[in-house]
Amino acid sequence: MSRTVVVLGFAVLLSAATLWAGGTTLVSVRHWNETHDRIDAKRRAAKAACVGRYVDQDAMLRCQDLHDIRFAGEINMARATRAVIAAGPLLVLLIAALMMWRKARTKETARLERERTAARRTARPDPADRSST
Repeated sequence: MSRTVVVLGFAVLLSAATLWAGGTTLVSVRHWNETHDRIDAKRRAAKAACVGRYVDQDAMLRCQDLHDIRFAGEINMARATRAVIAAGPLLVLLIAALMMWRKARTKETARLERERTAARRTARPDPADRSST
């Protein structure tokens, strides 16, 4: 496979990954308010249940704090999921490009080492040839 085909294929994949990232980001931004409101409604309902469940003020506050922490975790999880979905193809392409570059570099290093070894073999004086002494 020629180098031009590989570069063009990589460019097409990069374009597709960029379009994917843009599209998923747009969808995520458009639907974020609904997602946030749904998670916040669950948090408010859970905090209201704490008021009815616990008589002791300290226990009620601990219960509400617990639901605030769960809310923060769910929001962060939703954001991280959207980021991974959007950036996933770009990260896969980056890893593939690094692996191909490393493989090409390893092949080039091996070729240079073979050339150096061959040059050293030809540069050594022949022990049977005593004309130089």
